[in-house]
Amino acid sequence: MNRKDELLLKLSIFLADWTISIKEHVDEIFLIRQELNQICTDEEVLSLTNKLKDRVQIEARAELIYNNYKGAILMASGSGKSKVVIDIITLLLNDIHDKGNDTCHILLVTPTERLRDVGWKDEFTKWNNSDDYDKLDRECYVALHNIKGKHYDLVILDELHNITENNAEFFENNEVDRIIALTATKPRDESKIAILKRLNIFPVYILTLDEGTKLGIIADYDITIVTCELDSSNPYIE
Repeated sequence: MNRKDELLLKLSIFLADWTISIKEHVDEIFLIRQELNQICTDEEVLSLTNKLKDRVQIEARAELIYNNYKGAILMASGSGKSKVVIDIITLLLNDIHDKGNDTCHILLVTPTERLRDVGWKDEFTKWNNSDDYDKLDRECYVALHNIKGKHYDLVILDELHNITENNAEFFENNEVDRIIALTATKPRDESKIAILKRLNIFPVYILTLDEGTKLGIIADYDITIVTCELDSSNPYIE
């Protein structure tokens, strides 16, 4: 067995191990990927990357299902949070339908109109699921206070760090069975943390930027620090 086949076998064993998270093998996979990047074609590298991304998304989806379609997904940008939720929406719609209910009310909440009307629509279209997008109620955080007296089987909070005391009043004015929250930026503000605790929103799956980079599903990055002197007259805006 040549070195390439040996490395591919090791990676396939990691991918086949469902007893623990693929994240437990991050450092080993990182070393394997470094070697494979030197000896594999671009197409082979892309295929491996997609397999690892699929595995992460399956793990995140499984945790949400295990928790009855509830919880926060904290995953680095580009790792596929949207795909996880799109799959969950389809599963929940089918699950509720199989239980004899004809209607399932799902609300998608976003920080901007563009994300609501373009970004998410494009994601559903990308995954050949435009029909489910059309079944959603969609609103921005800033307008949540306008919704009152409704029942939702699921509310999806995109970019969770946009939650505030004002827009969180939505949950006092409506009946919500489940909440799924998405973010790449874990809230650090004490007031936001208190809101999430009150709403019983806790992380069920976390993929950090460093983990995503080591797995190869997030592009590597450099940090450049640019310094400047601050004064009261120059805004440093071009």
